[in-house]
Amino acid sequence: MFWERLGGMDEFKELLLPIQTPATLVGQDLTLGSFPVRQQEGQLDITLEMGGEYQGELVGVLKYNTDLFSAQSAKNMVQLLQAVLSEMVAHPERKIVELDIAPDYKDSIQFEALRGKATDYAQHDLFAMILKQIDERGDNHALTSNDHAVSYCELGQHIAGIAEYLCAHGITRGDRVGLMLDRTALLPAAILGIWAAGAAYVPLDPNFPTERLQNIIEDAEPKVILTQTELMDGLNVSVPRLDINQAGVVALEQVRETLAFGDIAYVMYTSGSTGKPKGVRIGHPSIINFLLSMNDRLQVTTETQLLAITTYAFDISILELLIPLMYGGVVHVCPREVSQDGNQLVDYLNAKSINILQATPASWKMLLDSEWSGNAGLTALCGGEALDTILAEKLLGKVGCLWNVYGPTETTVWSSAARITDAKYIDLGEPLANTQLYVLDEQQRLVPPGVMGELWIGGDGLAVDYWHRPELTDAQFRTLPSLPNAGRLYRTGDKVCLRTDGRLTHHGRLDFQVKIRGFRIELGEIENVLKQIDGITDAVVLVKTTADNDQKLVAYVTGQELDIAGLKKTLQIHLPAYMVPSAFIRLDEFPMTANNKLDRKAFPEPIFEQSNDYVAPRDPIEIELCTTFEQILSVKRVGIHDDFFELGGHSLLAVKLVNHLKKAFGTELSVALLAQYSTVERLGEIIRENKEIKPSIVIELRRGTYEQPLWLFHPIGGSTFCYMELSRHLNPNRTLRAIQSPGLIEADAAEVAIEEMATLYIAEMQKMQPQGPYFLGGWCFGGAIAYEISHQLRQMGQQVTGIVMIDTRAPIPENVPEDADDAMLLSWFARDLAAPYGKKLTIPAQYLRELSPDQMFDHVLKEAKAINVLPLDADPSDFRLYFDTYLANGIALQTYFPEPEDFPILLVKAKDEQEDFGESLGWDQLVKDTLTQVDLPGDHSSIMYAENVVAVAQTIDQMYPIPT
Repeated sequence: MFWERLGGMDEFKELLLPIQTPATLVGQDLTLGSFPVRQQEGQLDITLEMGGEYQGELVGVLKYNTDLFSAQSAKNMVQLLQAVLSEMVAHPERKIVELDIAPDYKDSIQFEALRGKATDYAQHDLFAMILKQIDERGDNHALTSNDHAVSYCELGQHIAGIAEYLCAHGITRGDRVGLMLDRTALLPAAILGIWAAGAAYVPLDPNFPTERLQNIIEDAEPKVILTQTELMDGLNVSVPRLDINQAGVVALEQVRETLAFGDIAYVMYTSGSTGKPKGVRIGHPSIINFLLSMNDRLQVTTETQLLAITTYAFDISILELLIPLMYGGVVHVCPREVSQDGNQLVDYLNAKSINILQATPASWKMLLDSEWSGNAGLTALCGGEALDTILAEKLLGKVGCLWNVYGPTETTVWSSAARITDAKYIDLGEPLANTQLYVLDEQQRLVPPGVMGELWIGGDGLAVDYWHRPELTDAQFRTLPSLPNAGRLYRTGDKVCLRTDGRLTHHGRLDFQVKIRGFRIELGEIENVLKQIDGITDAVVLVKTTADNDQKLVAYVTGQELDIAGLKKTLQIHLPAYMVPSAFIRLDEFPMTANNKLDRKAFPEPIFEQSNDYVAPRDPIEIELCTTFEQILSVKRVGIHDDFFELGGHSLLAVKLVNHLKKAFGTELSVALLAQYSTVERLGEIIRENKEIKPSIVIELRRGTYEQPLWLFHPIGGSTFCYMELSRHLNPNRTLRAIQSPGLIEADAAEVAIEEMATLYIAEMQKMQPQGPYFLGGWCFGGAIAYEISHQLRQMGQQVTGIVMIDTRAPIPENVPEDADDAMLLSWFARDLAAPYGKKLTIPAQYLRELSPDQMFDHVLKEAKAINVLPLDADPSDFRLYFDTYLANGIALQTYFPEPEDFPILLVKAKDEQEDFGESLGWDQLVKDTLTQVDLPGDHSSIMYAENVVAVAQTIDQMYPIPT
């Protein structure tokens, strides 16, 4: 049994029902009294204790968690339990599912709460309303797009011209016309022109894959396709194509009497479980009922300025493109490139006097991520997928009025609407006019308030049918014996609850149909396409939610080894971009339940990673880009060749990336430009061209929930990208900050002693963490910096929790090579440069000594590029900064000999290193009783990469666990 919880939480899962029969009390001269007993800790969500008798009846006590359930909810539950027990006694022969568990009052409550007002809206004439505005507001703007405006008079002329143009080409009442246009001001006129010719339109978004468009055309059988010359190529269909620009304009008065709407308004195609989209036929009476009902809420006037951002292949566009025209307002048809770029959309909203905007939650999030300041005069409609409390709370602080709207395509756009005033209470609202909602159980019986059920919808908004799909129509549109007076109903597949306070709340799907970024998707359609690909024997597609609450499609397949890139390209031919999975996982077999059914909960969690040809970042810019990709896309181990969009990025996440790059580098990018430069390597090329960039020496590798960060200091080369793999394997709650050498940012900045470095780095640290305790660490040279920083922090009265030395040789005279010179340091530099990539770059010091300083430098630069350790377009001056930093740090280390201390040090030693620097790398001479040593696999370089660094991370987490 499902039952509502407070705050919209999931149904309860814990219920205890103990039944006890107490023994009879026997005794003489006893005095009985009562005293309060404090409720025991650790109780379950709900406990029903039964036992004993009172006046011949069994006594029960219901205990419930008041944080989860209201008093009214508990009372209703008692009534329901009484009804269940009574039904069991009265009908012991029935199955449990056949019991009528609902109290007698259930019908009246559901009917009162879930019936929209009865009106004659469906009898109104939409065309007449728009013609009235054309007559009265002739020279006023009706439509705009970019800088092009269309007046009401011109709108009438375009409608008449398009209708006459279609009729001249044989279009008659009841025909279907394919509509394939760019987003221009003529779009609403085209729809109205098709209707005025008596036809229905079939939306064909030119941005959809060619094969999908051809499937729609083949199924819909349009008589003609109304399009533009530049969009005519590419479709391999025999249907005649008409150029809308040839329609011309016609005085409305000449044809007014001959124009009339037909029966069907449009055939809207949605995702279908058979592998091909299915067409939903909507009649004109349903549309006028919807629009008039919505205007009851929106109160559109001649002052309305509505920004239409939705593709006309999505039925919610009907409201955007038409409702202002019914009341003399203005429709701003937003260009596609603007609607998909948060920054451009913000600029558009700020430049126009928009006072109504309808969008999916994903689009609203895109606006907020683009630092939209909001508009107190804006009415916001949010629909297409569930509105969560976080988004609602943000929007309530940005807009004047917020509506949560709900409805499937099969019931004409929206079926209910709720004015949201408190983000804690999000519901589906009241039904639109002439709309009825029913919450039914699996036997199609009404359920009482507080109990979960499936939502069925009836009324004037119901679709005519699924075009050419009678079996599916009969399955989804039904007349139920349990509700003989309800008429024809549509089965939504949505799980809802009519709460005891009268609100209707949404709790997900009951089937495998989902919504991603507002687009309704039948997972079966993707599965069927996958199964047709050679090498794949079976496929299952699921929706997974990332840590950032972004939903992604994951495909699980059986069969041959996967070529991910080829698989994605194949799917992109057959499916729109929003239906291509972000991750693919091959399994030997799918997990099954004990009943031999697919166990969808047992499929492994995906790791959203890049392809196998991983190449690590090679400079601070690429490091920042890789880290940003990982954070925004919730993926791991991004390399320079990885593509933002192939890793699961989309236009909404691209907004986040563009805004981050603007803040990090001061680089102005657009989402359109990002589509051309979408790999780390190519983005790096663009950013390097901006010579004004001056990165910070502090790099936040990861932001965790634990307040005390681990500070990691650069090795001798000055870069901190060596810590990227370590960061992926440490406790995800641990915040990691790394400090790179200022010598990589500014020439000669590295030419300082280690003591001076420590002073500078402490100043940067304390900008972000003013007080200790401090947790420090470093690999190689970075450990020596951490040692000196600990010394200076102690002198400042600050506490140091610990120091992690990763194969750091103690700064003592015995560890300084006798023949250390520039050539040896450059030889080491070349070796360390290649190590992170699993490559070797061995250039003997004796060879380099035979070259001049410039020749040495040029030779190493050439060899590094030859093995792809450095980008081919790497600036030699940047590379020079790397070497100068390496050289300066090497010299600084040769002169740094600190005093012994009693710091708590964890020494992680690379046990496979060939060079011998003693059992404890010399640290036993500086630290006595506070040194803890752990020997791990790897040499001095490889300990920081691949499987070796996993052991390092585990050791750090074990020795310095994060409190729970």
